[in-house]
Amino acid sequence: MKIPQQVARLGAAMVKGYHAAGILASLKHFPGHGDTAIDSHLALPTIPHTLDGWKRWELVPFRGGLAVGAEECDDSDVSLPALAGHAALPATLSSAIVQGWLRERLGFNGVILSDCLEMKAISETFGTEQAGSYGAQGWH
Repeated sequence: MKIPQQVARLGAAMVKGYHAAGILASLKHFPGHGDTAIDSHLALPTIPHTLDGWKRWELVPFRGGLAVGAEECDDSDVSLPALAGHAALPATLSSAIVQGWLRERLGFNGVILSDCLEMKAISETFGTEQAGSYGAQGWH
């Protein structure tokens, strides 16, 4: 079994286990964070995938968790230019990623929590206050 499919299988099992115990399940950190070389606490990491590469690697585990009913999803302070259309735009602030992909394309209707706006990926690129003022609208 390939790694993304294995992670999706294990993630779905985790969501089911939480549900069996009466606990809400959260997926982290959309649209991915595993294929980065930089810690978002220190700077803005970039996921280098093309759209097809992202769909084959980073998206697969999220689809697995969403398919079994995860109720919450955290977004991430990473840049994914193939989705956002902007090289320096963190997913947390991207309406193309949060609204376009997570809500519209994947049909997620649960709670979406922002990753921390005080991490340097946000605070040193957009500024915590400015990023917070954009709310759910995000940058386009």
